[in-house]
Amino acid sequence: MNEIRTPIPVSRAMELVLEQMGLSRHETVPLDAAYGRILAEPVVAKQDVPHFNRSAYDGFAIRSVDSIGASGSNRISFRVVDHIGAGHVSKASLGEGEAVRLMTGAAMPANGDAWSCWSRPS
Repeated sequence: MNEIRTPIPVSRAMELVLEQMGLSRHETVPLDAAYGRILAEPVVAKQDVPHFNRSAYDGFAIRSVDSIGASGSNRISFRVVDHIGAGHVSKASLGEGEAVRLMTGAAMPANGDAWSCWSRPS
């Protein structure tokens, strides 16, 4: 038997799933017993930790506007003006065509709004 399926909106599909779940009860448990549980409500930090934008990986901070048009076949060169180790802050403020080498955990420099991974010239 071939059953004809009719698409439904995502919002309706979510309603159907939630109807099947039913309401769960809320309980307070010690932190060490919370593994694998689902929070009853969102937890929002009162302050950012760390308090600065940081690099998730080793690479280079750049200004995104300077990378417009860049691709694998259209490489754009940058002048490296500083190096920042993990947990450190650069005194440099990125200008046109400039980059700052970053280590994982380093603070993004002033004007740096994009990140590029390591690359070797070909």
